[in-house]
Amino acid sequence: MAKPKMVMRSLRVPEKLWDAAKAKAEAQDLNVSDVVRELLSDWVSGDDKE
Repeated sequence: MAKPKMVMRSLRVPEKLWDAAKAKAEAQDLNVSDVVRELLSDWVSGDDKE
């Protein structure tokens, strides 16, 4: 199965939040982009917790 085309986007995030997210992602052998994609996918599909 082919990977979907990825596009680069920029966003503004407080530095402390970015650093904490990066550290947590790395501890789980991920990167922040992986986490953001998963969260956006869940949110768009209605699988978010709120």
